[in-house]
Amino acid sequence: MLYFSRLKTTLIVGVCLLGALLCLPNLFASPAPWLPWNQVRLGLDLKGGSYLLLQVDMATVIRQRLVDLVDGTRTALLDAHLGYTGLAADPAGNGVVVHLRDPKAVPAAR
Repeated sequence: MLYFSRLKTTLIVGVCLLGALLCLPNLFASPAPWLPWNQVRLGLDLKGGSYLLLQVDMATVIRQRLVDLVDGTRTALLDAHLGYTGLAADPAGNGVVVHLRDPKAVPAAR
């Protein structure tokens, strides 16, 4: 059987009583307005969490993808030394419209 001295037993019981005393504000309402009685505020994790609903604006995503596609097409045409007169995004057709100077360069541009 374990043996604990009286001092150690008294200290353990005292710490447990002090802990119970400090927990009282969370169990009961304030008995007097002048008494400091602070309750623990529950965060979102203890209140049941949070619920987030995120949506993606697909029109903005498509528009940005078309702008990126126009930039990539411009770079590819310049690297291939193919001249063009017009290069624009076509949101209705979900593509890029290119007007080449030389119609014979269409296969190379594709």
